[in-house]
Amino acid sequence: MRIGVVGPVDVVQKVSKVFSELHGVLPVPIIYQDLEEACKLVSLRQKEVNGLYFCGPIPYLMATQNIQREIPWTYLSYESTGLLLAFLHALSSMPQTIEKGCRFSVDTIASVEVKEILKETGLNIRALYTYEYSPGIDPKKDFSQFHKELYQKGKTDFSISCVRVVTKSLSEAGIPCFPVFPAAQTIRGTLQRLLLEIQNSQKDYMRTVVGLVQPEFHPNGGKFQENKLVSLYHALLAYGEKRQILVVPGGNSRRFQLVETFGQLLVETTDLTRNPLRKALLEATGLRVHIGYGVGPSLGTATIYAEKALELNLSSRSDECFVCDGFDARPLGEGLSGMPISLVAEQDSLLKYSETLRMTPAAVTRYTRAMETMGGPFSASDLSRQLGISAKGTRKILSVFLKADILIESGRRAYPGKGRPERLFELSAKGGERVCSTS
Repeated sequence: MRIGVVGPVDVVQKVSKVFSELHGVLPVPIIYQDLEEACKLVSLRQKEVNGLYFCGPIPYLMATQNIQREIPWTYLSYESTGLLLAFLHALSSMPQTIEKGCRFSVDTIASVEVKEILKETGLNIRALYTYEYSPGIDPKKDFSQFHKELYQKGKTDFSISCVRVVTKSLSEAGIPCFPVFPAAQTIRGTLQRLLLEIQNSQKDYMRTVVGLVQPEFHPNGGKFQENKLVSLYHALLAYGEKRQILVVPGGNSRRFQLVETFGQLLVETTDLTRNPLRKALLEATGLRVHIGYGVGPSLGTATIYAEKALELNLSSRSDECFVCDGFDARPLGEGLSGMPISLVAEQDSLLKYSETLRMTPAAVTRYTRAMETMGGPFSASDLSRQLGISAKGTRKILSVFLKADILIESGRRAYPGKGRPERLFELSAKGGERVCSTS
């Protein structure tokens, strides 16, 4: 998953270093020298990434005011930990201010929060001046002037700024100024929220994934085999705890089950190009394992597909691991670029519905799959976003599926003050039997 990191070079470097701790998250630096450049860069490059991570609230707000958001955005808060780090840095550089009482200025988003946080330090703060960002001001000019005037009038001993160009400008003018620098834990927390938003914005990512893990044992392994199973189970529990996914025995004494979302699987496997689980288990236990992943709208369906994927893995003569969603099974891992194996029985129900709906089998597969991944009632606009087609084209598809009794209307969704309610749809009992059957 590619995350654009928007900010000045020093903060982007720190954020990118924290990002590198997570498998499957690739930071894409979007660096600006002045804040004015941020909006233009975001407008040009947001289509290249899955989400945008702004290294501060001010460039985020500026972009929000000027650019239409096409992907999830988030910003790194500079309050709390980052503000305290800047304050402590200032005190360590100017220890004489502690005894006589600190006098300083801070540019910020929320003055009340800044004052509350700093007063909780218990240190002697003799004077604290704040300047809040608001739409329409020029942070570079107005913040610099704010800090400079107070210092020149002898009201402050130093400044704290969340804008790098302001810090640089004041330092060059001989005014002590310390930048707010975010802590790693704040960066991680904000990133996790962004990843969750990206997953929620694409319902396909929220589908259930079941992974089945079966060790490769020789017959009549005895006590040695039992000990290895225990070792494998502990290794899986450690892996699951690290990734915050569920690990349980798979209803078979020689099989274990992992439960996660498709978004989590994509992040961990770098869009299905890596197979870190096999490597982790081999290093922890010395055991070779067979793995199959199933992806579906429910736990039961995903388990059925995982069985199919594991069956393919067991019958394969290579180390290929498969990810099956009922429509095809794709190899997982580096260098495993084989063509997907089709699991759709086109001569059965698919062709029947293809003729009824007057659509190609591929189109029926695509539309039905999108409807299944909704996980409940959905509107035309929901399906439009899922398929990436126009609202007009989506309504035409829904009309055809309604006439074939594959869909039913299931109510309305109202938005206060935003026009007429949207019609909601869901798969009927007939559609729920799956338009596409697996072989």
